[in-house]
Amino acid sequence: MNYPYLSLIRNKRLEKGLSQEYVSSYLEISQKTYSDIENGQTLLKRQYIIKLSEILDVPPTELCIISEHCNSCKSKNEELIQLLKKNGIEISPELL
Repeated sequence: MNYPYLSLIRNKRLEKGLSQEYVSSYLEISQKTYSDIENGQTLLKRQYIIKLSEILDVPPTELCIISEHCNSCKSKNEELIQLLKKNGIEISPELL
């Protein structure tokens, strides 16, 4: 798999000066498993999204894209809701 958001994880980790070993230890998974996530060989499990977003300082919605449990429609709705809020536009109840 070759997805641009996978580079987000690697780039953020490197930007923060964190090793794969450190991040995998924080997530309580093996370095190999974490490497497979970064390389698109395995999908990110739901229980790691929040912890990974915290350590990399990225919104969980950005990591949701590579999760095995996230719904792309939900993610798109969240992006739309954020954009509407940012621009002070009333949000339709169907989106919430």
